[in-house]
Parts: sequence; C-alpha cells; structure tokens
Amino acid sequence: MATMPGNSEVENMTALTIQIQQQGTLSLPSELRTKYKLNEGDILTLLDLDGIFLLTLKPSTVSKLAEMLEQLRQKEGLSIEDLIEGLDKQRQPN
Repeated sequence: MATMPGNSEVENMTALTIQIQQQGTLSLPSELRTKYKLNEGDILTLLDLDGIFLLTLKPSTVSKLAEMLEQLRQKEGLSIEDLIEGLDKQRQPN
C-alpha cells in the first residue's frame, strides 16, 4: 500500500519513471504491458490535468469525464489545487 500526499492510502499503486525518447515516444515497462495485456498498436488515453498526466486503458468514459471537469474548472476559474482543497473540505465530517 502506498501513501499519497494528504495521508490517503492507495492499494495496488505503482509509481514508475519513464523517459521520453526520440519523437516523443514513451516505453511502458514490460511487466505493465504483460500485466495489462498491452500490445503494439493498442490505444490508451493520456489526460493532462493541468500538468498532472494520467494514462488510462479506458478511453471513452474517462476522456468524456475529464473534458467535462476541465470545462467546468476553466469556467469557474479554479486551479487543480482549488479542486483538491474543495474535496478535502467535503470529506471532513460536519
């Protein structure tokens, strides 16, 4: 179990460092490709959450949700930090 900022625990989380190669190519470690049965040509979705990158196997739902959240965030003039702070407040008992 890994501990994330804000003292929340996340099960089954792995943090890996990858390097951008020529022409922007990224290589996923073989253990992840094997674990998730990823092959050359498979399509993933990369979400840019104001500098926080999320790579996901589930393109349709996640992309649509991310677009909606980003539109709302921009409309309200909020930063990612504002959203996280708001979530923290919502999670506190009344």
